[in-house]
Amino acid sequence: MFFSLLVGARIAGLGGVFLSVPIAGVIISLFELNKLQADQKEHG
Repeated sequence: MFFSLLVGARIAGLGGVFLSVPIAGVIISLFELNKLQADQKEHG
């Protein structure tokens, strides 16, 4: 999450800081969903 703040600030300045947090949250959620789906396929 902290890394996303740094990247957002570097790319888009102050606006990037505020946009990077929800974008990073969505990306993390997508990775978690993929992991859950892979676990379900393995177990049945």
